[in-house]
Amino acid sequence: MHIREFIDTDENAVNSIVVPGNAFIIIGEKIKLTGDGQDCGLFFVPVDDSSQAVRATRIIENSPLKLIGITPEISGNCRLEVRTLFSGSSTNLKNVRCITSKFVLEAA
Repeated sequence: MHIREFIDTDENAVNSIVVPGNAFIIIGEKIKLTGDGQDCGLFFVPVDDSSQAVRATRIIENSPLKLIGITPEISGNCRLEVRTLFSGSSTNLKNVRCITSKFVLEAA
């Protein structure tokens, strides 16, 4: 399970910048968003203050290998976090699993 690439499709940028309002594609493994509640989802987490994480609410495609959506209003440098109950099988995990990007995105 990992996040391999973040593509800002409007800027055609890979693992570098993120622009609020632009469409994105995230490529990875076992990244499907599963689970109800505010603890699960895709989050843009500021490097300087993780308490200011912003949840993406506009997800267009949600699969184990790809997420497509619209970037929420964010600022500063951030990492991506997929918080999910997805296990890769038909049974969900009991506790939320967090998958964090190794790369940092610069908000433009």
